Amino acid sequence: MPRTGPAPKPTAIRKAEGTTGRGASGRNKREPKPPVKVPPAPRELSDDARVVWQRLGKHLAAHGLITSLDELAFAALCDSYAAFLRLTAQAAQLGGDIVKVHGQLVSNPARVAAGREFEKFRKLLAEFGLTPAARTRIAVEADPARPADGIEQFMKIAK
Repeated sequence: MPRTGPAPKPTAIRKAEGTTGRGASGRNKREPKPPVKVPPAPRELSDDARVVWQRLGKHLAAHGLITSLDELAFAALCDSYAAFLRLTAQAAQLGGDIVKVHGQLVSNPARVAAGREFEKFRKLLAEFGLTPAARTRIAVEADPARPADGIEQFMKIAK
């Protein structure tokens, strides 16, 4: 029988949000803790998706948001973005609306498909904490080796 309700959050996400549940009894002490690293890109990825993998993977790893077990989910994210870009380019070539045989205007099928692909992509972004709203729900440890950005330096000087 399928489970009802929202999917359980991993303990690492709950800790980052500051909500660890009902004390020690609410945590899964045997939850897997894979190492933080960008997994190798699957051979099946398109060239466009591979570019996204390389560009985004290093940022996720730097913030501890990707592990060796995230290969399939990250591949889906990269592939979805590459498909969105391809469909958006097709939609631009065809124009906003196209004329059907019977003279009725219908939505550009590439634009409709691009919209669906973007929704899939947006949901995958949230899984990795890559939207502004998703970032408000996670916290990462400060890296002392990372230099402060401009506003942080300004605030230190202003004190």
